[in-house]
Amino acid sequence: MKNAQILIVDDDPSTVALLEGMLGDHGFTNVVSTIDPRRVVALCREFHPDLILLDLQMPYLHGTTLLRRIADVFRGKAVPPVLVITADGSAETRGLTLEIGATAILTKPFDHQTAWRQIAALLQIRQEQLAEGLPVSSLPQR
Repeated sequence: MKNAQILIVDDDPSTVALLEGMLGDHGFTNVVSTIDPRRVVALCREFHPDLILLDLQMPYLHGTTLLRRIADVFRGKAVPPVLVITADGSAETRGLTLEIGATAILTKPFDHQTAWRQIAALLQIRQEQLAEGLPVSSLPQR
């Protein structure tokens, strides 16, 4: 699990630094991050993440648009779990985000222990599903 490749996408550099620090504290070294959502598709193709930590409200591209584009990148392959980390905790946003394909949602500001538990659980699921050759997420296969 420590070799997992994790992609962080958030336009707030302080959130990116916080997540990178938390992952580093737990021994993860294969972490790539961007504050520019326009880079996500290319990063997914090049980096092949095992987990994506994704903000919703960003300039240029909204996270829901990115969820759809991520599904396209991994069409026919195991889609990595996506943990959406957002300040919008409304029921409408939660429902839509899960419907579009997020695996789990964490509302900002978040508790570090809660975030770590969700990250660890999603990485465990990813590891088990890859070992069994099963699809990883409910991201739509259009």
